[in-house]
Amino acid sequence: MTHCGSCIETGDEGVVGRGNRIGGLIRINRAMSMEGICGKNPCYHTGKVLAGAAYEIMQNTDLNQNTEATIYLVGQRGRSLEKPWSVVLEAPTEYLNANLKKIEENIEYTLSNLGKITEKFLKREIPLC
Repeated sequence: MTHCGSCIETGDEGVVGRGNRIGGLIRINRAMSMEGICGKNPCYHTGKVLAGAAYEIMQNTDLNQNTEATIYLVGQRGRSLEKPWSVVLEAPTEYLNANLKKIEENIEYTLSNLGKITEKFLKREIPLC
């Protein structure tokens, strides 16, 4: 028997289990990816790689420890994962004004080093659930 999954429509399809979110949180009133990332290829599966990149960006800018913020990394078919179609960061204006340069550098560094995201998945340094 062969099981396979895809990221068609909402992304939580295939035999990957429900409730498996990066960081282990299922948020009730916050934005989250519907991507069921467990079992997906950590090298090129768009949802898994970009979800890992978003997690790293949030960890490396202390956004999730110091203020409420949300980041969206939106891929597009045919585009490199390193150059998402859209990168949107929602955070309080005063935080963004004070830390914009650091945040931009972190986003650029993370997206240009997606191989490190794959390595962290394989070493289980990014929590999958």
